[in-house]
Amino acid sequence: MGSELIPFSKNIGEADSNEAELMTVREAFNLFLLSPWANDRNLIIESDSKMVSWIEKPLTAPWRLKRLINHIENVKLQVKGWKLARVSGIQTNCGWISGDEIRYLQL
Repeated sequence: MGSELIPFSKNIGEADSNEAELMTVREAFNLFLLSPWANDRNLIIESDSKMVSWIEKPLTAPWRLKRLINHIENVKLQVKGWKLARVSGIQTNCGWISGDEIRYLQL
């Protein structure tokens, strides 16, 4: 199966880098849920950010980000297969489809 790039952007107003990255993750989950791939593919979100640990362990997130983390927690429950991966050297926000996985990358 081939690959397809799925770039997205959205005006988020003013936000620090942590909040912006969490908003990107939330948007990736939401876009994935609305896609035809949500029924038969897995979502993989790769990041070099510390927010990966906050999504895996929500109680470790800063208090000011709890509302956003809680929203991501609720959306995660709706996705049948997903994974967060901490990787280094990511240089772009984009997504692609390859085989049985959908990947969203972020800074």
